[in-house]
Amino acid sequence: MTGDVAILAAGARVPADGRIAENIQLQLEEAALPGESLAVSKTAEILVDREVPLGDRINLVLLGTAVTDGRGEFIVTATGMRTEMGKIGTLIEEVGTRGTPLEAKLAQLGRGLLVVVLVLCAVIVVTGWLRGNSFLY
Repeated sequence: MTGDVAILAAGARVPADGRIAENIQLQLEEAALPGESLAVSKTAEILVDREVPLGDRINLVLLGTAVTDGRGEFIVTATGMRTEMGKIGTLIEEVGTRGTPLEAKLAQLGRGLLVVVLVLCAVIVVTGWLRGNSFLY
């Protein structure tokens, strides 16, 4: 829940996004989100710049990352779909509802082929009728 205090120790997974309140040599593996390949040292210091990129926010812990060393406490700032991982899930879900360009071209091709087949059927039926054949057989 937002505002709760959670404790982190080496080997734990971060359960929510939050701001570090206290830490002792806290390091996290953040490859899942910002793409850092090495463990990142964290601090409880307040960042002055509010426009810091996600990977440079050394006073935040993010859902889905793992503690590799040290321990600390953090105050939960976001849970569920409000976390950075949740935002990514929402974006993926939105993209999944839109069709790809290939799907659009295939649908257009299918409609074109349907029109051609219907026109050919009409031509065959009219030609047979003009030759004196019945519509039914």
